Amino acid sequence: MSHPILTTKMTLNFDEKNSKFILKPYNNITNAELDFLTDINNISLENVIKNSVELKSLGIDVKSDEEVIKGIKYISDSFKIDFDGNYGKFTSLLDINDKEGLFFYNEPIIIFRKVDTRLWNVELNSMIEHIKNGGVIPKTIEALVKNEEVKEDDLSVEKWNELGEDLLFPLPYNEEQKDIVKRISENFGVVVQGPPGTGKSHTIVNLICHLLAHGKRVLVTSQTDRALRVLNNKIPDEIRSLCMSILGDDAKAMDDLDNSVRKITENLSLDTLELKKQFKFLRYKLKECRANQEAIYEELKKIEENENLTIEYNGDKYTLMDMAQYIREHEELNYIDDNLCIKDHPPINEDELNNVIQLLETFDNSDLEFYEGIKGNISKLPNLEIVIKLMTQYIKEVANIEHHNKVLSNWSDKDITSYNNSHLINLLDDGYKTLCEIENTYVAKLMKVYHGSNTSREFWDSFLKHCKEQISEISNLKAELNKSTVELPSDLDFDKFKKDFKCVDKVINEKGKVTTFFKMLHGNVKYILEDIKVNYNNITSKEQVEVINMYIKLNELERDFKNYFNNGITELDGVTLDINEKNYIVKVEDAIQKIEIVTSWDSSYKDKILNLLKAKHFSKEINLYNKDTFSYIKESLISLRSIKNINSIKNEINNIVKELRKYDVFDELSNNIEKGNVRFIKAYNAKVSYVRTNAYRLDKLIMLRDKMLKVCPKVTKYMFALRGDVLTNEFVKFHDAFKYKVFYDYIIMMHVNDIMKLEKNLHQEKIVENNLVKEIVSKQSWYNQIQRTTESQKRSLFAWMESIKRIGKGTGAQAIKYRKMAQKEMEKCKDVIPVWIMPINRVIENLQVNENLFDVIIVDESSQSDITALTTLMRAERAVIVGDEKQISPEAIGKDAETVEKLIETYLKDIPDSQWFDLKTSLYTTALRVFPNRLVLKEHFRSVEDIIGFSNSISYSNEIIPLRCSKNDNPLKEPLKATKIDEAFRDEKKSINLKEAYAIVDKIEECLSDKTYENMTIGVISLLGDTQAEVIENLLVERIGMEEMVKRNIVCGDAYSFQGDERDVIFLTLVIANNVKYNTLAKESDIRRFNVAASRARNQMWLFHSVDLEDLNPKCIRYKLLDYCMNYKKHNNDNYSNNIVLSDFEEDVLKKLEKNNFKVTPKVKVGKYDIDFMVDAEKRIAVECVGGKRSDKYSWKESLQRQHTLERVGWKFYKLRSSEFYLNPEVAFDKLEEFVK
Repeated sequence: MSHPILTTKMTLNFDEKNSKFILKPYNNITNAELDFLTDINNISLENVIKNSVELKSLGIDVKSDEEVIKGIKYISDSFKIDFDGNYGKFTSLLDINDKEGLFFYNEPIIIFRKVDTRLWNVELNSMIEHIKNGGVIPKTIEALVKNEEVKEDDLSVEKWNELGEDLLFPLPYNEEQKDIVKRISENFGVVVQGPPGTGKSHTIVNLICHLLAHGKRVLVTSQTDRALRVLNNKIPDEIRSLCMSILGDDAKAMDDLDNSVRKITENLSLDTLELKKQFKFLRYKLKECRANQEAIYEELKKIEENENLTIEYNGDKYTLMDMAQYIREHEELNYIDDNLCIKDHPPINEDELNNVIQLLETFDNSDLEFYEGIKGNISKLPNLEIVIKLMTQYIKEVANIEHHNKVLSNWSDKDITSYNNSHLINLLDDGYKTLCEIENTYVAKLMKVYHGSNTSREFWDSFLKHCKEQISEISNLKAELNKSTVELPSDLDFDKFKKDFKCVDKVINEKGKVTTFFKMLHGNVKYILEDIKVNYNNITSKEQVEVINMYIKLNELERDFKNYFNNGITELDGVTLDINEKNYIVKVEDAIQKIEIVTSWDSSYKDKILNLLKAKHFSKEINLYNKDTFSYIKESLISLRSIKNINSIKNEINNIVKELRKYDVFDELSNNIEKGNVRFIKAYNAKVSYVRTNAYRLDKLIMLRDKMLKVCPKVTKYMFALRGDVLTNEFVKFHDAFKYKVFYDYIIMMHVNDIMKLEKNLHQEKIVENNLVKEIVSKQSWYNQIQRTTESQKRSLFAWMESIKRIGKGTGAQAIKYRKMAQKEMEKCKDVIPVWIMPINRVIENLQVNENLFDVIIVDESSQSDITALTTLMRAERAVIVGDEKQISPEAIGKDAETVEKLIETYLKDIPDSQWFDLKTSLYTTALRVFPNRLVLKEHFRSVEDIIGFSNSISYSNEIIPLRCSKNDNPLKEPLKATKIDEAFRDEKKSINLKEAYAIVDKIEECLSDKTYENMTIGVISLLGDTQAEVIENLLVERIGMEEMVKRNIVCGDAYSFQGDERDVIFLTLVIANNVKYNTLAKESDIRRFNVAASRARNQMWLFHSVDLEDLNPKCIRYKLLDYCMNYKKHNNDNYSNNIVLSDFEEDVLKKLEKNNFKVTPKVKVGKYDIDFMVDAEKRIAVECVGGKRSDKYSWKESLQRQHTLERVGWKFYKLRSSEFYLNPEVAFDKLEEFVK
């Protein structure tokens, strides 16, 4: 026996460009394959497993002889095998020494092998050890071995509740997909049946994102990696680094793992508080977005309900469509502008309408309005004659208001000024007159001087006093002198006389007389004694002397006074007194009087005026010594009086207006009174008289008008504005026009929300929702990841990164050391990756059973997995099992059924339904039996409906809902082609039909050169073994070359090779021919195989056959397939029937569509869904008729779900409302054309 000891996984890649296969190391991990030693020297399996693990942990580099020898030395020591450090030599496996004993050879070999049971041995032993150590057994496993129902505790229920409440699917989804989340949140296991092309991968990706966003760890697995590759490519970029995929290319898987760990390590530094804040805000926005969508749904629902609602009006029943048709047929009745509602009815009958028209010939609106206004308040009107008188007076007075205001512009104390005192006015007049009289005289100058300063005032007061005293004294002397007569010479020298008279006075007073002696002695006084006489006598007595003394005194006084007076008056440029003037007293008294005017001015005028004015402050300087001031004050008082008078009249008018303002009807009157419009008031007064005279007729017109105004005010106003024939001719068929407007306004109200705008808004909201969900999934997933990563894991992550950096290009002396360190740290970090995607064998190889369970395991294509796949369920709390019992299941080929049954009887006798734990029962079927929940994905996205129709009928009771329509969603005209090969034969020993094979290759070659098939992928499926497929594959390589096969992804095989896969075009070959006997295929396994084969094509399926239907048993699945391919239109009669029934509305729409040159197809079926009209096959534009008496079975909710389903596969819906179409078909179709563009 020859057996490898140290092995390293390799990856085999094909270099398309250079047409070479390249072999590369996968992960540089060296495994020890020692299980063959259990048959030698009684070595136990437990010891082998233990030492294999230890040897693996050494991290041997097989390129290093030293390390290899170290590893072999470890093996020989552990199992007591002789090894001296030398290898055996050979050139081929045939040269290996066959002598007894163990020999080691240092020779490399390449081994291609399927996964064998050794991996499962390790897996099962690991599970047994886990259970023995008290490890957790998930409910999914527990349910397999219990008869009673497995229930979850309250803590587990509470833990999973939130998962079902907040749906976070970043990809489009349907109700079934949504229901999976609800069920997995409530149950430990859910079975999902996914018929071909129903979006299983799409669904799983949504589940991954939803679970990841809720902090769950997920394991996704499958029997093979084919389906896993598809779903892996659908994972959003935002979370891709959190999803580790180990699929096929091991080197790529390691690169992906490195990238994931690197990305996680980088993001560990993100601020979790900020992340939490962000996704909480995003959740708020998502809630808001979904609420907006619900509101739009409600509006859309109302629109459709209203479109089909029957409304009763005037005893008849109408739909919106009926109303629109009526409007369209009676456009001449469109003259009512009022907004009417469906409850409104004509307010007056025909007779009343005629009465209104007659009355309107007499009265106009102004008459009505005027009468209506004053009717209830006419008693409140004032005497307008008085009002007119007041207004006239006011207008007259106010004409000079500008002058008065100008005069008073500097008058401060207007309010307290006494302007109505006649004494004050007289004073002002006298003062003004006096000032005018003294103007340009010395008195005016004195007035200025006297009142200019206190010194001047004192001087002139003294002057005046002195003058008065002197005049008084002079007057007194004159009065005394007037009693006597004094005669004096005319040429008398008064000064000499005065001097000479003193001695005469003395002598007479002393002697009593003038003696002779005196005369002799005083000859100089002779003229006195002789020429001067008193009372006609010479001076001889004392009395006479006294008179002369008085005369002298008077003369002196007069002379001094004149000088004094002249000195004072000269300063004023006044008239002076002549020294010899005799009658100067009059002049002096006149001067004194005038001076007294000045000195007494304040008391005589100023003080009295100010006192009477009562004003204390003046903006303008008040100079009461100036005549202009007197004029200004008087004018101001006159202006004040005028303004006061104006204000008084105005107040009186205002009071009138104030009373009128209490009644709105008098607003115009009040306004015109305020404006002073006397002419209007006079006209108003005349109008009052007119309406009083015609009150009865006006009341009747008002009553009819009011009835109309309550319902249709605009048309009423329009009617009341017309006159003559226009009025009579305008309002024909008023009741029909009223009905027209009621219908029109009701439709417009129903159209307030444009159905296509709502659809557009809904579409935009869904885009927003999708983006928000992606962001939430990303941010919350990273938040959960950071929170979940332990400190130990963080250290291992950073240690791994540092090791990877130091490895560099891997050629350094320390590269092996750091590679080992990186591998060791990676083992610690596996739990950091929240999502793992790998086939079942990789799960067992990479993820050991331990206490740190995944939250959910998702097993795809579980119908292909046998009972051994149950071990994967030990790795998660809950499970979603995805599969389809109608597709290929495990066959257990080469397994001894009796041995299996014996093992079941021996070891599983106490296990419920143990007989089903054989190797033919799939994991899917087992899950169906023990899991509490199952649902079916029914919407089919892959194939056009004619292709999937066969599988739908044979395997799924036509419950699958195809979402691709052969009429518009297929670039190839014929979805199914059955091609008969004449004179073809099957090889008698092999399952080969060469003529069919060559025909298929010819057709493929023809398709490759046809532009219609450009870039389409192709597959070939043999329906009888895989030998025929090998022949076709070889022929294709020879004909078109490997490069073209790779480009078109051409694969040839049997149905097993294609399960979980698809191609644009599939070629089926029956292989059988009449020259070799063939069996009738009617078993379930046969049907499943044909179901898989017939459901792989997206656009076209060819069936090449060498037998006719008559050659086959009708019960045979071959017969059914051939019959379907030949007669698929007959089988899908509903899709191709010309018996189309349209409603009247749809008939009219179809005519209009055809008239407008639309390429229209009515009543298109997409699976179980009907579309009213398809107007653009390439763009998948559907026109849906809303309204028009739909069937009683019509459901808005179902219609909405249908629309959403079809929109997910690219259909675009234009909703045409019946009322919109009939109301204005041109506008409706303009919108449709714009939508199509």
